[in-house]
Amino acid sequence: MLRGRFRAATYLGGIICALALSIAATPLSDWLLNGLERQYAAGPVLVAPAGIIILGGMEVSLDAAEWQQIVERNEAGRFTAGLELAHRFEQARLLYTGYDEARAAPQGAVSTAEIMHEFFVLHGVAAERLTIEVDARNTYENATLLYDMVQPSGDDPWILVTSAFHMGRAMRSFERAGWQNVTAYPVDFYDNRMETGLAWDLHAGLGTLTLALREYLGVAVYWLSGR
Repeated sequence: MLRGRFRAATYLGGIICALALSIAATPLSDWLLNGLERQYAAGPVLVAPAGIIILGGMEVSLDAAEWQQIVERNEAGRFTAGLELAHRFEQARLLYTGYDEARAAPQGAVSTAEIMHEFFVLHGVAAERLTIEVDARNTYENATLLYDMVQPSGDDPWILVTSAFHMGRAMRSFERAGWQNVTAYPVDFYDNRMETGLAWDLHAGLGTLTLALREYLGVAVYWLSGR
């Protein structure tokens, strides 16, 4: 418009409005997530595992240092489901893997290892059952670093708990790292096929779209890099 190209500006503005409308008023974002979240069935049949693996995603150690308590964010279903499984299979180990972001904080910040140890113990998991890994910066390192710590036997069954949209990439990373006999236990579903009508929620639509596109990008990068 500043250059006087009003026709081009009108076309471009129309495209932007159409995209915003489709994101805000249709289940477009849910459709994109559908392909990610439906790769593994919810509530799979489980046998008594050697351990339950929880991928980090909700804890914020910098905020915990500020407020002196565990601060939960998104993907909290990973932890509620992991705790439920830990109490169902009382002989299984509970393995947590996630990055310790307190390393970039001022001295005295509570470490992720301390936070998660306290979290699980306060929720009834014996300390001797816990294995906590806090060096992994991504899903690939979640799988490889935890494998090096645990050295799992090929015959032992394991349960992997993470968000449904992320499960496909996580399972492939764990398989490539050498884990065998792993059962996917997806949680934190975003897509809902029952919500097929028109609505208006641009904020939620953009959030879901961002989540889906980021994961598709991660899948592509992992495929290209052999992870």
